[in-house]
Amino acid sequence: MNKINRHSQAGEVSMFVVIFAALLIVVVTISFVRIMTQSQQQATANDLSQSAYDSAQAGVEDAKRALLRYQTLCQNSTEAACKDALAGISIDTCNTAVDELGDVDVVDNEVKVKTGGDNALDQAYTCVKITPNTIDVLGNLTDNSSKIIPLRGIDQFNIIQIQWFSHDDLADDNLGIGRLL
Repeated sequence: MNKINRHSQAGEVSMFVVIFAALLIVVVTISFVRIMTQSQQQATANDLSQSAYDSAQAGVEDAKRALLRYQTLCQNSTEAACKDALAGISIDTCNTAVDELGDVDVVDNEVKVKTGGDNALDQAYTCVKITPNTIDVLGNLTDNSSKIIPLRGIDQFNIIQIQWFSHDDLADDNLGIGRLL
């Protein structure tokens, strides 16, 4: 009788070890699958984020090309053509300024981003507006250099206020301010 009890206990221990090992393997497998799923979701989110950033950059570059086209037209054409071009890019409607470029297609208020004539990535930007008349003109200069910035106003002006600062001014808690008449 002692012999039967010993085999029964050995069988119970074996079953316990098998069930414990199976549960351990299931827990490790589920944890691994969860980590893989999270990594895949993070990779997808990174790809979509980069795609959105690239589309926004394409919109900025198209806006810069529209401004360059406007400036070139103003330098090489009549004042009336310049005013018409300014009115074309100043409209407060999405993509009107870049639609004038001619090499972009605005479809359903979206501009498809094409790489080498191919739209395989299915990227687009939705709205570009240009405000050519700004309150301030900001820029950076390196030491002992100069920069020419042509200024055109909506109305006549005879006063220009110039402000500057350097790292030395920051130590003195003083901003340089000048006024040209």
